[in-house]
Amino acid sequence: MATNQPRKLEDFGKLTKAEQQVLDELDTGEVIRLGDGEVPPEDAGPERQLRARFVRWLALGGDDDHRLHEKGLRVRGALITSDAPAGTATPGRALRHHQERLSG
Repeated sequence: MATNQPRKLEDFGKLTKAEQQVLDELDTGEVIRLGDGEVPPEDAGPERQLRARFVRWLALGGDDDHRLHEKGLRVRGALITSDAPAGTATPGRALRHHQERLSG
C-alpha cells in the first residue's frame, strides 16, 4: 500500500516554530520544552504545534542530518496536530510526550 508520507525534511514545507525548535534541540537527549512546558490550549500557536506527520518522520529515522538521540524524542508542552494520518508504523525508539494535547 503506497503512502503519501514525507520522506525528507523538504517535504514538510515551512516548519512551525515548534518543529524548528525540536530540530535544533533533537540531538541533546534532553526534554524539549515548548512554551511553558504545560498542556497547551487547543488554539495554541505555531510555537507549540507539531504536525503528527513530522513526529512520525522523526520516529522513523528522519534523515541523515536529523536523527533522534538514543533517548528518543522527549517533548513537553506540544500541541500535536493531525494534518494527515500518522500511519500505523511502530517507532523503533521511545517517544515521550509530557504535558501535551492531541488535536484532530
